[in-house]
Amino acid sequence: MEVKTSYDTLDEYIATLSEEDKVQYRDLIEECKQRDEKIQVDSEKRNHSLQRLAEVEEHLLQALTELDSASQRLLQQTSGVYLKMLDANEMKRS
Repeated sequence: MEVKTSYDTLDEYIATLSEEDKVQYRDLIEECKQRDEKIQVDSEKRNHSLQRLAEVEEHLLQALTELDSASQRLLQQTSGVYLKMLDANEMKRS
């Protein structure tokens, strides 16, 4: 008879225990169930946090793209003003 060494859930493992083992390890089983519940809650919180982080990153990328575009426009405008000032200085010298 092959002994299963991997279980998908805690309840699946507990179901394999004899009634005697369930009584003997009752406190340990209860502690494991509580920890399993906490793991599930923490996993849901983590998944929610990761989803929120992805949304924030998307907004940040969008804002950085807009900032890059604005800085490029400002650079072009500044260059245009600088060239006009150079032309004006050249005309004054002539």
